[in-house]
Amino acid sequence: QGRMLPPDPEEAYFLDGDGEEYESDFENGHWWYKNRVLSIDIQEIHTTYLEKGPLVYYVADIRMREYSSFRASARLTYQRPWKYAREEGAVLAVSGDCLNNEANLKGCLIRRGIFYDDNRRADMLVISEDGMSMRVERAGSVSARVLMDHGIRDTYSFGPALVVDGKIDESALKGRLQQPNPRAGVGMIEPGHWIAIITDGRQGRYSLSITLEYFAQLFLDRGCTVAYNMDGGSSCGIVFMGEMLNRHLAPGTSDVQRPWLESLEFGYSDQLPSPNTPTIHDGYHH
Repeated sequence: QGRMLPPDPEEAYFLDGDGEEYESDFENGHWWYKNRVLSIDIQEIHTTYLEKGPLVYYVADIRMREYSSFRASARLTYQRPWKYAREEGAVLAVSGDCLNNEANLKGCLIRRGIFYDDNRRADMLVISEDGMSMRVERAGSVSARVLMDHGIRDTYSFGPALVVDGKIDESALKGRLQQPNPRAGVGMIEPGHWIAIITDGRQGRYSLSITLEYFAQLFLDRGCTVAYNMDGGSSCGIVFMGEMLNRHLAPGTSDVQRPWLESLEFGYSDQLPSPNTPTIHDGYHH
């Protein structure tokens, strides 16, 4: 008689069979989704930034069981984030690296197995062949051709690296982009367990901008062994089931939501509103 295995604690995060479940609770700042292979739990956090003022940010806790849960998206033209995500059918979409914008400052750029650039001037985030893990490759350490020959389909290069080997990386403490800004980034606790964080900023009475060091600490506090900074500022965005969660200043002000050329996407659902359906949450702080 075989010994019974203990229950898998991960089972609680996923559905047993086909189908999907989700909830959007804007009033309490909580959103979640689950199916057989993907679990997403998003919390809106209100806190104080270094005793200087308010800070609001969004933490997406993402658990994946297979490659299909994550995909890197790229377009030829810019689109509003909420409309972009709806057209893609993405359960969750977050800011990426703006692809080949300012490519001369970046490293290898590969998206969905398509080669875009190979400048090798910045550290890059490499998504593993199975789409479950990530790692940081240093500037100039490897070419796009070598990566593609080894089955790599997706790399990101905005930077800097925030956390490497479970420690805040030196690049998060120096170099460009050190000024406080709204931030977007992604990290990994372990294979298949990722964290995405989007911070609101440039809105003093609502949410202040933050430094890269502080941003890195947010990932470290959640147990990430690796984390990487994506395109921030006006590009920051997080979209769940076709609705914006984060906020920028209202149209006509100095900092509105910038449209996207690409994004990191998780899950697919046909329950999203159509691209032509007006948004309930437009992502602007009034």
